[in-house]
Amino acid sequence: MKPSTSSPEALRLVPPVRRVLMTADTVGGVWSYALELCRALCLRGVCVELATLGAPLSDAQWEEARALPGLTVHESTWRLEWMDAPWDDVRAAGEWLLALEARLSPDVVHLNGYCHGAWPFRAPVLVVAHSCVLSWWEAVKGGAAPARYHRYREEVAKGLHAASVVVAPTRAMLDAIERHYGDLHPLRGAPNAGRTEDVAPKPAHDSAPHARALPAARGAPAVDRLKGVATEQARASVPDARALPAARGTPNAGLAEDVAPGQSDESAPRTRALPAARRAPRAGLAEDVAPKPAHDSAPHARAFPSARVIPNARCATRFPPSRKERFVLAAGRLWDEAKNLAALEAAAPQLPFPVHVAGDALHPEGGAVAETRSTRPLGHLPPSVLAQWMARAPVYALPARYEPFGLSALEAALAGCALVLGDIPSLREVWGDAARFVPPDDSHALARTLRFLMDHPREREALAARGRERALTFTPDRMAEAYLELYASLARLEHRVS
Repeated sequence: MKPSTSSPEALRLVPPVRRVLMTADTVGGVWSYALELCRALCLRGVCVELATLGAPLSDAQWEEARALPGLTVHESTWRLEWMDAPWDDVRAAGEWLLALEARLSPDVVHLNGYCHGAWPFRAPVLVVAHSCVLSWWEAVKGGAAPARYHRYREEVAKGLHAASVVVAPTRAMLDAIERHYGDLHPLRGAPNAGRTEDVAPKPAHDSAPHARALPAARGAPAVDRLKGVATEQARASVPDARALPAARGTPNAGLAEDVAPGQSDESAPRTRALPAARRAPRAGLAEDVAPKPAHDSAPHARAFPSARVIPNARCATRFPPSRKERFVLAAGRLWDEAKNLAALEAAAPQLPFPVHVAGDALHPEGGAVAETRSTRPLGHLPPSVLAQWMARAPVYALPARYEPFGLSALEAALAGCALVLGDIPSLREVWGDAARFVPPDDSHALARTLRFLMDHPREREALAARGRERALTFTPDRMAEAYLELYASLARLEHRVS
C-alpha cells in the first residue's frame, strides 16, 4: 500500500525543498501576496529567489524585502504579459528567468504569471492564477474580450496547460481560467491562429538552459539592485536593453479598453512541446499532489486536473483594530472600473457621514485625474498608514465588479471593519455570512446598507466580529504549509521521473 503524501513514510522519501524561484510583479495585490508567502517560507528555512517584473521596486518595497532573511531579490523591468505589446519583453524575461534557474538550481519554479509556464524550466513549475484580462473583461465590461486579446489568450492557455500544477486563490478564479483557457485549440479567425508556439524558446537538450544576449531595443534590462537585500548579478545575459517606459501598461485589475497587448506575428520564436522527462507531467499529479489548504480539500478535475485552491493570507499582527470613528473607508485605484469606487461616489451624497477613499487618482497611462466630488480622497497611502485608517474605520466598502480574492477586504476585516462587498462569486466564496453584499450596479442599495450599519452599532459590531473571526483563518502559516506540501509533491514526482 502506497503511503499518503503527508505520512511520515512519504515525507522521508521526499527531498526537502530548500530553494524556490518565484516571480512577482510589483503592482498591487500580487506583491503583497508574494511578500507574505516569502516571509512565511523564509521562517521555515526555505531560500526564496524573488524575480520581480514590471515597474522597479519602490523604496518601501525594498524596505519590506530587506526585513526577510533568506530572501534574495532579482529586480527587472520587463513589461508584463497583460501590458501593451508585451511579447518581446515576455520572451526576454523568460530567457532571464531560465538563466536564473540555471545559476540558482531551485527545487521549484513558482510563477505568479502565466506565459512563462510554457518555458523549458528544468524544475517543476507551479503557476498561480491571480487574475486575467479575459475574466476581468467579462466581469467589468459584461462580455467577451475583443479580438485583439486572442494572442494573449493563446499564450496564457499554453502556460497554464504546460505547468506542472495550477493554483488559484478561490474556486471562482479557478472556474474562470477553466472557462477561458481550458481549451487549447486556436481560436478560429484569430490572429496567430495557425501558430501553436509564439513566445517560449525551443527547449535545449544540453545540460542547462541559458539566456542569449538581447539587442538593445528588445526590452527593459534585468537590473539586480543591492539595497540591504542579497541580490544576484543577472545583467550578463541582457546587455544594454532600454528602460521600461513609465506608462506602457496598467494592472489587469484596472485594465482600460485602450490597453491592448500587441499581436505581432514576427516578435517571438517558435518552440516545441517540453519533453516528458524535463518536467513532472501534470496528469500524474492528480493523485499525488494533495495539499490541505484552508477551505479546499479536493483536486479540480477538469482541464487542469491537478489544480488547487490555496487562499491568500495576511498577517493579523499587521492590522490590529483600534477605537472606531464615524466614517466609511474604501481603498483602490480611483480610475479602476473593477474596484467600482464610482458606486461609492454615487452613494456618498445619500450618507450623513464621510466616505474616505485611499488610492491613486491618476491612471498610469496618463490623462485626466479621476474626480471625487462626494468621497474624500486620501491619495496613495503606504501600507502602514492604510492599516491605521483601517484600524479606525468601522465599515470597509469594496463594491467590486471583479476581485479574484480581495486582499484589501481581508486586511480590513483583520482590523475590525464590518465588510460591505460587491455581490460577486469570489467574494461570496471567501466571506460567506461574514459580510454584507450589494449588487455592484445599485448605489442606492450600497447607501442603504452603509447607513444601516453605521446607525446600528450592535449589528455592525456583530458583523465585524464574524468577519474578523473568518479573516483569522486565512493565516500565512496555513498558506505556506499548503504551498510547501505542494512543492514537496512536485519535487517527489520530479525525482521519480528523473
